[in-house]
Amino acid sequence: MAASGKLLFTPGPLTTSAAVRAAMASTDLGSRDSVFIELQASVRRRLLDVGGVTGTHECVLLQGSGTYAVEAVVGCAVPRGGTALVISNGAYGDRIGSICKRLDITHRMLSVPWTEAPTYSFNHAPNSLLPLHPLHTQCWSALCN
Repeated sequence: MAASGKLLFTPGPLTTSAAVRAAMASTDLGSRDSVFIELQASVRRRLLDVGGVTGTHECVLLQGSGTYAVEAVVGCAVPRGGTALVISNGAYGDRIGSICKRLDITHRMLSVPWTEAPTYSFNHAPNSLLPLHPLHTQCWSALCN
C-alpha cells in the first residue's frame, strides 16, 4: 500500500483531507517567525470578535492535547471555594472528575451510561454549582451531548 493510503488505527477522528495534507506539506513556521506571530494574533482577535468580548478579555491559545486544554479550563473556571457540576457520559467526563479531584476542586458528578446523552434540569440545581462539561461529543461513540 502506498504511504498516502496508510490506515491509522488510533482512537479519534483521523481522516485528513487532501487540502489539509497539502497545507501540511508547505514550509514550516516557527513560533518566532513573524508570519506565525501575526497568524496567531489574527486567530486570537477573531475569537474575541466571535465571543463579543474584544477590549474586555484576552484569548490564550493552548498548544497541547485535549486533556491539557480541559485541565486548563477546569483549573481556571472554577472559583476558589466553588463547586463544579461535572456531567459525565464517557471517558472525557470521567477525566474531568479526576482532574477536579487532582486539583482539589469540590465537585459533584452527574454520571449517566456511556451510551446515553445526559439530561438534567438546571432549574433544580443549587445556585452554588458551576456546570462544567465542555464536551459536545464523546468521539468514540459519535454520541452528541
